[in-house]
Amino acid sequence: AETAFLEGLERNNNYIPLKLGLAENYLNRMNIEKAYSLTGEVLRQNPGNVGALKLLRGIEKNYMNEISCAACGKKWHVPKNIGPQPVLRIIGEVPDEAPAGRCPTCGKVYCVGCASRYIKNKRFTCPDCGDYLKLSDNSLRYLLKGYLTKDTD
Repeated sequence: AETAFLEGLERNNNYIPLKLGLAENYLNRMNIEKAYSLTGEVLRQNPGNVGALKLLRGIEKNYMNEISCAACGKKWHVPKNIGPQPVLRIIGEVPDEAPAGRCPTCGKVYCVGCASRYIKNKRFTCPDCGDYLKLSDNSLRYLLKGYLTKDTD
């Protein structure tokens, strides 16, 4: 079935029913990341698509963990079973909407945009505790890796 969907999309890459069919195919085969990504692509193309919104809610509810910025409420979704993530070396600017880290003291997470107001010794700090924010958990590393590789895909 995947081959048929892909061949159809080669002919008409913007045909939403084919994209949703492929996303559901990925989901049925437990390829959660591809299903989530393709559903997001459909929603960027057609923000009010009911089928895509329903599929997205189902994926987020059943297969993803939600993380949010304690200051602005920005939400991220991470697959529940991502496994170990490598340590990242960050060079240059990181987008404001990317995660800045989690406070090891209070456990709150902040986005770069919010954390950039609380910098000490060139490092993000928690507005509540003053402790340095860390990217030590796999979920935050996974999210940040996504932001760092967006321009290179």
